[in-house]
Amino acid sequence: MAKKNSASDYEAGFKQREVPEGFKAYRNDGKGFDELKEGQEIAGELVSIRDHQITDQRTNEPKDIRVYSIRTEDGTLKIGGRTILDRQFDEIMDENGGFTVENRRYAGRGYEYLRGREIRLFRGEDTKTRMNNPLGTYEILVKE
Repeated sequence: MAKKNSASDYEAGFKQREVPEGFKAYRNDGKGFDELKEGQEIAGELVSIRDHQITDQRTNEPKDIRVYSIRTEDGTLKIGGRTILDRQFDEIMDENGGFTVENRRYAGRGYEYLRGREIRLFRGEDTKTRMNNPLGTYEILVKE
């Protein structure tokens, strides 16, 4: 009978595996999305915006969230969207020609305006909703 591999076996395999010259490794490290914490700033090039389906922790139902891939000096970060952050990105894309979403992929002049540009995301001080959930405040800077 074959041995069942654990998550730590896979992680160890990735760490031991040498990437041949001329190749770049793309790995799912199992850590999920990167966080944009209160008071934190992330600067880099916007690689893509895509919708991903996750399981809502409160309802255990599937839900779509927007994910922003940002290439920084330290690697590519995947930031899970939040309603206020998503609305700000919508406004930027609308202001620059609009966007559409088909099969969870973004397209359009407004999306292409952002893609490949240097951006800075800043998460300000959180407030609370009526349900006592954190409500983030965000600022997005886009290099012209």
